[in-house]
Amino acid sequence: MAVDSVTGASATSYIQQQMAGQAREAVQQATQNPEVDNQNGLNQSVQQAAKPVDQIQLKSASTVKNLDTVRAIEMLHKRLNEQAKGVRETNEGLAQATEKADQMRSNLQAIIKSFPPFSVDSSQRQEILMSYISLKKEMERLMVPPPPPPIYEDVRRMWDSLFAENGQMLSSAVPALEKNSSDKQVRDAALGLDRLNEQMVNFSNSMTDALIKGR
Repeated sequence: MAVDSVTGASATSYIQQQMAGQAREAVQQATQNPEVDNQNGLNQSVQQAAKPVDQIQLKSASTVKNLDTVRAIEMLHKRLNEQAKGVRETNEGLAQATEKADQMRSNLQAIIKSFPPFSVDSSQRQEILMSYISLKKEMERLMVPPPPPPIYEDVRRMWDSLFAENGQMLSSAVPALEKNSSDKQVRDAALGLDRLNEQMVNFSNSMTDALIKGR
C-alpha cells in the first residue's frame, strides 16, 4: 500500500512537472513569436514605404524629362514658325515682282507679234513702250523683304543678283527700254524678262527647300 502511494505520488509529481514545462515553453513561444512577427512586419512596412518613394522619384524624373522635351519642341516650332513667316513674306514680295514682269513681257509681246509690224514712230507702239517703262519703275520701287538669316545664307548670291540690301529690285536686273527702242532691243528685253522670271522662281524654290530641310 505504501509503495503504491509513493509510486502514485511520484507519477503525479512527474506529470505536473511535464505540464509545467510545457506551459513554460508555450509561454516563451507566445512571448517570443510576437517579437519576430513585429520585426518582420516592421521590415515589410519599411520596404513597402520605401518602394513608393523610389517610384515617386522615378516618376518625378520622367516628368521633368518630358517637360524638357516639350519645351524643346515648342522652341523648335517657334523657330520654324518664325522662319516660315519670313519666307512667306519674301515670297509675297517675289509674287508681286513676277506679276509686274509678266505684265511687262505681255506689253513687249504685243509689239513682237504685231502683224504687220509697228513702225518705230508708231504712236501705239510708243504707248506700249511707255507702259513698259512705267511698269519697270513700279517694279523697282517694290520692297521685297529678305529671307530670315539662317536661310538668307543659303540664297545670298541669288538675292544679291536681284535685290539691293534694302530689298529693292536692282535696276540692272530689269531690262531697260526707251519709247523709240528698236525691234531687236524689244526682243532682247523680252528674253531678259524670261531670265528674270526664271531667276525669281529659282530663288523662291531655293528658299522653300532650305526651309523644308530645317536650315
